Amino acid sequence: MNTPITCFPQHDSSKQFLQESSDIMYQYAKKNCLNNHTCDCFWYHSSWQYLRLFGGVHSQELHFNSYKDFFTQNRHNDLNILISGTADYAILHHLHPFLISHSNKIQIYIIDICTTPLKICQWYVDRLQLPDNITFTTIREDIFRCSLPNNFFNLITSYSFISRFKHVQQKEIIEIWKKLLNKYGSIITSDRVMQRERYDTAFKESNLDKKKFVEKIMTRYNQKGIKLSITKATLAAMAYKYIDQIRTYSIASDLQFKNLFFPLKTTHETKLIRGEASTPWIYTSIMASNSNHTS
Repeated sequence: MNTPITCFPQHDSSKQFLQESSDIMYQYAKKNCLNNHTCDCFWYHSSWQYLRLFGGVHSQELHFNSYKDFFTQNRHNDLNILISGTADYAILHHLHPFLISHSNKIQIYIIDICTTPLKICQWYVDRLQLPDNITFTTIREDIFRCSLPNNFFNLITSYSFISRFKHVQQKEIIEIWKKLLNKYGSIITSDRVMQRERYDTAFKESNLDKKKFVEKIMTRYNQKGIKLSITKATLAAMAYKYIDQIRTYSIASDLQFKNLFFPLKTTHETKLIRGEASTPWIYTSIMASNSNHTS
């Protein structure tokens, strides 16, 4: 049964670190993304945290209820957690209160095809000084060709990850996640749901929305008066490059999203958030668990 759509509050508590880390991530991107021969990601990783800082993109706490349920169900268990693809440390930040309240051993792994988000996650973890029962490992690998062990993870989580891929690849990613889960494991992820006439091509913003997006970033930049290592002109150029390049292979419906995880048992929440464009987007958060999951 579908959960009614609610408007999710515009809150991103990890922004407390962004003024410092956005310049650091930009330097990481210059060093790593420009030399990354496996993907074209400099435009994305160099701008991401600046855009978050000025409210152009968000990493909402969409998974709070699912994380709460998962950690409650597993409160006495050692945990292996995989973050599969990440733009920065936002998922780690949203997991943090649950991690530090868990007394058993936790091993966290982050896999991404680019070094830049892995390094900014390591920077964040170093700042946190996690308790001794928590270990942290970054893995630079392509999820389609990863060397991670099957039947290993209690939790696999991501945010707006599979919609960066074509629909055939979305199915492949979820099948990989299923193999990586142990018999009690859960997948917690969120993505954009949008009805369109065609799903074989990526959604991209209109020229009007691109203009509005850049204007929004620059208005907030002027209002905040934050000193950055980049110039105002560079920020404007980065904002336009991002909104011009970003592509989304959106999912047609909650039902289609849930069916991707069959035969895992799923629960979901549907929420409105503001994304890159001026119109709110519908996002669905899924928790998919193996049938042997304990409650």
